[in-house]
Amino acid sequence: MKHVYTTFACSLLIQLTLALTNAAAARANVVAWGQNVGGQSAMLPRLTNVVAIAPGLALKSDGSLLAWGNNYYGQTNIPPGLTNIAAISAATDFNVVLTSNGTVVAWGDNLTAETNVPPGLTNVRAISAADFLILALKGDGTVVAWGSDNGWGELDVPATLNNVIAVCSGGDHAFALRSNGTIVGWGANYAGQLDLPSGLANVVAIADCLALKADGTVVAWGSGEFTPTNVPPGLSNVQAIAVGAYSALALKADGTVVAWGTDTFGDTEVPVGLTHVTAIAAGGQYQSLALNDGTPAIITQPTNVTVYSGRTAVFDFRAAGASPLTYYLQFNGAEVAQSIDSPPSLANVQPVNAGVYDVVVSNASGALTSSNVTLTVVNSGPIITRQPASQTVLPGWNAGLSLGTSGSLPASYQWRLNGTAIPGATASALALTNVQFAQGGVYSVALTNAFGSVTSTGAVLTVTPGFALEWQSGSLLPPAGVTNIVSLAAGGAFGLAVKADGTVVAWGDNTYGQTTVPTVRSNDVYLPAITNAIAVAGGFYHTLVLKADGTVLAWGAGTHNADYPPDYGQSSVPAGLSNVVSIAAGGYFSLALKTDGRVVGWGDSRFGQTTPPPDLSNVVSIAAGSFAAAALRTDGTVVAWGNNNSGQTNPPAGLSNVVAIAAGVQYFLALKSDGTIAAWGKTSSTSTPVTVPAGLRDVVGIAGSGDVSLALKSDGTVVAWGNLTTVDWQFEPSVLWPAASNVVSIAAAGNISLGLVSSRPQRITLIQPSMAQGTFNVSLPTASGRVYQLQFKDTLDDSNWSSLPLVPGNGQLQTFVDPTPFGAQRYYRVLRW
Repeated sequence: MKHVYTTFACSLLIQLTLALTNAAAARANVVAWGQNVGGQSAMLPRLTNVVAIAPGLALKSDGSLLAWGNNYYGQTNIPPGLTNIAAISAATDFNVVLTSNGTVVAWGDNLTAETNVPPGLTNVRAISAADFLILALKGDGTVVAWGSDNGWGELDVPATLNNVIAVCSGGDHAFALRSNGTIVGWGANYAGQLDLPSGLANVVAIADCLALKADGTVVAWGSGEFTPTNVPPGLSNVQAIAVGAYSALALKADGTVVAWGTDTFGDTEVPVGLTHVTAIAAGGQYQSLALNDGTPAIITQPTNVTVYSGRTAVFDFRAAGASPLTYYLQFNGAEVAQSIDSPPSLANVQPVNAGVYDVVVSNASGALTSSNVTLTVVNSGPIITRQPASQTVLPGWNAGLSLGTSGSLPASYQWRLNGTAIPGATASALALTNVQFAQGGVYSVALTNAFGSVTSTGAVLTVTPGFALEWQSGSLLPPAGVTNIVSLAAGGAFGLAVKADGTVVAWGDNTYGQTTVPTVRSNDVYLPAITNAIAVAGGFYHTLVLKADGTVLAWGAGTHNADYPPDYGQSSVPAGLSNVVSIAAGGYFSLALKTDGRVVGWGDSRFGQTTPPPDLSNVVSIAAGSFAAAALRTDGTVVAWGNNNSGQTNPPAGLSNVVAIAAGVQYFLALKSDGTIAAWGKTSSTSTPVTVPAGLRDVVGIAGSGDVSLALKSDGTVVAWGNLTTVDWQFEPSVLWPAASNVVSIAAAGNISLGLVSSRPQRITLIQPSMAQGTFNVSLPTASGRVYQLQFKDTLDDSNWSSLPLVPGNGQLQTFVDPTPFGAQRYYRVLRW
């Protein structure tokens, strides 16, 4: 088994008091460097009053916590009400804290019982956490261990161990420091972890396979495969030590930090100018941390910049220090620009601005100058880095054409349709609203500046009619002549559609009024009462409509037939329900997804189907079966709840990378990012486990009913499987239905299945991204019935994206805004479900 190292918060029972005055504590700053895939080493929020640190955790003087970094297992979700913290420790995927009353709280990944704190554990004075193993030092000098038993005996604390003043977990081995200055180790020894140097004594602190002696020197042991044993020669005057994945830190008496080991991600590259350090920490994800008094430190030096004339040169580098930090950009020793809490930039650069620059970062505690950086300014004609993309829309939809450019500024733009200049179309992007057939054609744009001109390739805008196609042999066909449909849904035995003008069309079974769309009387003419619908959903006997303002309308069972058993209040929308981005209708219940990623349910709750799990959050899509519900989270996992008589609330173990979900009567389907489908539960008539045709791939949409499932492929064709032998179905099992082509979306429920026919689905086209006053906004045409989310991250090597509130598509051009000010750069993407 490969040994895993993580954070080693090895605390002394008799701890040294941090040398921080109240004023210094108020300025205390967390400085992080090394790997940043989970944001664990990002430029942190300006923290104050910090007295202790662990990777991804900061303990403040008032006993409260701050958390950041990777949150895949919820490790940054601090338990509500957690206060009076006395000590902290962090592993790769979970956190452990000690409260002032001697109890322990743990949260995050619990795959191997790491967060299962032993019942009744009290009188704890110190803690240490590493992957798989947690140690607690009690006030009586004894040690308690829990977590995973990997077979190395790491949970078998020596029976005679006592008089312990510090503990250190190594994942599958452990150390205890006794009051007489000696160390006791137990657990795995395959890398010499337990081969303590002969005569090792006078130890005052321990980290994994490292010991700090009373004379300020450091001793290391082991093979060096996992622990950095190459202690720098002459290292002395050390006050604290920490060990990460393959590196180590030492805090010296003069407040400086020394690092050694493997520099995989820069984790041993101590920031320039880092002084007045009072605490250190290191983690298993190749990151290092220090707590200082707020004096500026440069984490990453700026690099040479080459930019085209007229554009903005950003002198980007990472620094840390107490806020506010002021950055002064100097050219030949003279200040030319400054900014607060973000690296400076120089706008509209010209060849005269080329030369050697440096940056001074300053705050109330001091100042530090960066290394020199050379700015090169190039004159160039316009350059197209991304050509306009062809797209297909339905009449009434919006379309947007844009391109990526570089080269010198200023540049002028002229958009053309079929070679003819479009009057007024001189912006960098072209937004088209309420597109009609005459606007179809080939679009291009000509760019010109003082140094030349260039014309883009042609992008074809295709405008095509859309109509609903029903696959059933009965009489439940869509009303004749219904076109310009932008969103579909199916109920128990009825169909629903939203048109481009925001009106709703319904057909089929109307026993309980589910297809009676509300109207208003005007001059003896009955007009649609709903003109701003963006999505519809159908249950067994009721209809839901999502409006563009985020509210929900409902009718059918529960409104027309109050005395009939189907009335469980499924059409009684909760008072005040707003900010809704998506809806789902189950057998006798309804669900709504809000912009904050929470789910609201109402109606039949005999199986708890209207009550989502209390910790359910970050939801981006919902589905409702007859008596069960499911939610897709932003991390690609699925949660299900409600009736489980057919196993429908038990998603397959390890199911991940899901991008869409759909519900049958007693089963669920999940579409994965690789174009394959996962299924669980049973069919309603045969009670056999639901399956997926072997080899089915390239799927972009899914739908389920009682016994039949549908998959929409990327080429616009449809695959159907299940019980297709009844008279209601016009195709054989697992065979592409010949008439089903150019389909862009599908829906199914009960004994009805629908497809929306067009050329291809609307693409996400970003229009006019811009930054103003430190905030970012971008526009894009949205499709009704879809959910969108703007996400961002500050570095490309960060694997996690931060999410802004969900936004419902309304068939119009919408603007997405990130209102949070940021530094020199931020990366964005838009997701659609």
